[in-house]
Amino acid sequence: MNEIKKYNETIFEDIKHIDEYGNEYWLARELIKVLEYSKWSNFTSVIDKAKTACRLSKKTVSDHFDDVGKMVGIGSKTSRNIEDFKLSRYACYLIVQNADPRKEVVALGQTYFAIQTRKQELTEKDYSMLTEDEKRFYQRSLTKKGNYSLNQAAKKAGVKNFDKFHNAGYKGLYNGETANDIAKRKGLRYREDILDNMGSEELAANLFRITQTESKLKRENISSENEANNTHYNIGKNIREVIAKNGGTMPEELPTPNKSLKELEKAHKNIDYQQKLSQKIRKSTKMKDLEKKIEENKKRNKKFMKEFEEYLKEKNLKDKTIKKHLSNVDLFINDYLNYYDIETPEEGINSVYSFLSGWFIEKCMWATVYTTKETAASIKKFYAYMSEKGYVKKEDYKELCEELKDSMDEILEYLDAFDNGTYYDMF
Repeated sequence: MNEIKKYNETIFEDIKHIDEYGNEYWLARELIKVLEYSKWSNFTSVIDKAKTACRLSKKTVSDHFDDVGKMVGIGSKTSRNIEDFKLSRYACYLIVQNADPRKEVVALGQTYFAIQTRKQELTEKDYSMLTEDEKRFYQRSLTKKGNYSLNQAAKKAGVKNFDKFHNAGYKGLYNGETANDIAKRKGLRYREDILDNMGSEELAANLFRITQTESKLKRENISSENEANNTHYNIGKNIREVIAKNGGTMPEELPTPNKSLKELEKAHKNIDYQQKLSQKIRKSTKMKDLEKKIEENKKRNKKFMKEFEEYLKEKNLKDKTIKKHLSNVDLFINDYLNYYDIETPEEGINSVYSFLSGWFIEKCMWATVYTTKETAASIKKFYAYMSEKGYVKKEDYKELCEELKDSMDEILEYLDAFDNGTYYDMF
């Protein structure tokens, strides 16, 4: 009997706990049974790999893997420690990514935790309250971010022909169809974006394909273009098989929306969909907590900005130059670092590349070769001050300097692509 038939996503919901603050969590001792591991020692090796992945993602391991082991009596007045972990949804996601892929329940877990994790700050209730068009805008924004990260991983893996690479993924998920085939089937015009013409369910399937491929390229250190293409194809195919096993609709059979997202934007030019969506989300308690955290960050940042200004004055820089450095750094620590994950300046030292290669290009109308290099120089000076004050490690500052030096040409390539209208074609 095919065991997957008796499973559905409720098996993961059934072992979910909610703490006194309303935060969801899972226990490793319960998850091990669902994932059909018989030995704790085998499962802990999976947890260790997941912790490593968490660390490499620049996240605090203890925030996601909380050691809640306890001492229990075993008779004769003796006791021993029973190891256990309180796991976040993200931790569970990393665990199923590193679990035995031969287990069909693991494939189900990968689908469940990946999609749920990618909803980010949205709660399930918040997401369900959105209209279909709002869900489409939200999912499309995630695919853009996901494709950007996937392209970075693919480039490191040796991919040069990105059209072939992306078509490999589509072929796996769409039973042999390329991007052009999908566009023709949907009746789209030349160069019309296929992702802009998908419903939320179809976008979610593609988001899963994108995130899983990126994860595997990084996790297995794939270093050949052919292997990267095969990986993308196989993951697309595997997702298709999971959809079939769960009785879902194949992506090519899902209906194409009457209007593309670009058409919706034009039709509602007086309504900022992204702003409307943001306002709707911010009504949740969680978002109120996030807004409070943002305000706390900004208040704390005033201290850094004041000290940084004094630091620049000590360097005998001109007032005009100091003002420009302060403006550039303010944009980075108060706008960008509070835009997605709400990071402190100390944490933000790992986000400079993402800022310059993506957000700065897309959001700042004044982004040019000169202003990009100027902004990078300002941020570099800021972290020189942070390093001297001991707020960040000297080795982290050194690594940032090396990263900016090595990646500036690549950042400027993205800028050029944005200026000539091919930026989003890269994703």
